[in-house]
Amino acid sequence: MKILTREEIYQIVKKEILNIELLPGQRISEAEIAKKLGVSRQPIRELFIRLSHDQLVQVVPQKGTFISLIDLRQVKQVIKMRYLLEREVLIEACDKLSKREIHHLEGICLDQEQFIEEDDTEAFLRADNQLHKTIFEYCGYDVMWNIIESNTVNYSRFRYLDILEKENMVKIVSQHKQIIELIKEGNTNVLTELIEQHLYQGLIDSEHIVNRYEAYFKN
Repeated sequence: MKILTREEIYQIVKKEILNIELLPGQRISEAEIAKKLGVSRQPIRELFIRLSHDQLVQVVPQKGTFISLIDLRQVKQVIKMRYLLEREVLIEACDKLSKREIHHLEGICLDQEQFIEEDDTEAFLRADNQLHKTIFEYCGYDVMWNIIESNTVNYSRFRYLDILEKENMVKIVSQHKQIIELIKEGNTNVLTELIEQHLYQGLIDSEHIVNRYEAYFKN
């Protein structure tokens, strides 16, 4: 049996947190995580320190370690940051992207449609993230995207809850296709309006999401 490295352990548990397999507010212990992953307690102690530093877990004295609750305030700020940055990047994309690069983006949309048919939420989200990331990279803003990604602990989980309803995924792909068409046309006015709608849609539905998953959110 392969021995997991500390980085592999971290990525496994982080993925379970971001995909809501480990529920916000859920208590976890070193012993149960070590047993599940087949490792000793020492790397799990180090894991909990790292997860705490990344705000993925909260250590409560005398009570234990808990998966951090989703902070809607931070979600709103990340969406605002993404909109301000992505709006400018998309305007540049109208002049910078080649036919080959646009074709690649269209391929990601096709992948997303396939993941909807397969009911694979995790793969859909990966492709969703990949599409936006690819546009930033094609425009030469990979560092900017890395800054966005470093602040998505709350946003990623909020997004996961938002797209659990299949019609939301269909709407997202439809908007992605529209964004790509507008880039091809160089229609920056409509493009900036659409990206605002695309990114802020989750917040429009946030009251419904918070009511449905109330226990997962900070008061």
